[in-house]
Amino acid sequence: GIKVKSGIESSSSKQMSELKSEVKDMKEALMFTLLKEESPSERIKAVNYTEKMSNPNQEVINALINTLNHDKNVNVRLASLYSLSRFSDNPIVVDSMVASLNRQTEPLIQVVLINMLAEKRETRAIKPIQDILSSKKTLEEVKDIARKGLKTM
Repeated sequence: GIKVKSGIESSSSKQMSELKSEVKDMKEALMFTLLKEESPSERIKAVNYTEKMSNPNQEVINALINTLNHDKNVNVRLASLYSLSRFSDNPIVVDSMVASLNRQTEPLIQVVLINMLAEKRETRAIKPIQDILSSKKTLEEVKDIARKGLKTM
């Protein structure tokens, strides 16, 4: 009787993990589909799907990075930045955040990025933050945050 019972348990746990894997694949597929939508709110919804992913694959991370760097809507870019920040233990995510500093012209995104990288004491962000400081296009408020960020590093 014991062998039969453990056989049933192992097959049900196998089914559960297969089901979890299928659900994860469906969420990812939905995320990629929604990211292509015209509506910014649909793209934000796509980015927010990653909140439910404990360990997204590289493709998901790349989609978030791409959204952060290229989406035309600042709110969608901000949402992707917050989603990425959940995975800031991943070196690729940190690299992309550092690289993104040079691309971002939206003050809100600059401020959030600077704060996140300063909080992590990411020294590779020093040069891009100095570039933001020396740019004539950078708002004074952003420069204040950049100076504070550099002090904490």
